[in-house]
Amino acid sequence: MVRASSIIALVFTMVCGTQAANWYCQCLYPDGSHCCNNADDCTSSCLNAVSNETDKACNAGGKNSRVSYFNAQFRTTCHET
Repeated sequence: MVRASSIIALVFTMVCGTQAANWYCQCLYPDGSHCCNNADDCTSSCLNAVSNETDKACNAGGKNSRVSYFNAQFRTTCHET
């Protein structure tokens, strides 16, 4: 029983670690609030990013932060102008 729970714990840790390695870029507005997110190179993709939800440009000159896949899936995606 101990071996089975150890194997399950190991597999769970590996899955969580793999998921945590996938980071997304969150493009920000000038005030630091989040505009939209994508999976490309952060600085270049956020430079001319536009929110798909509001069709409003982020206008923060490429300002960005990194978010996990889990958080990114619930946020608005970007497109470029």
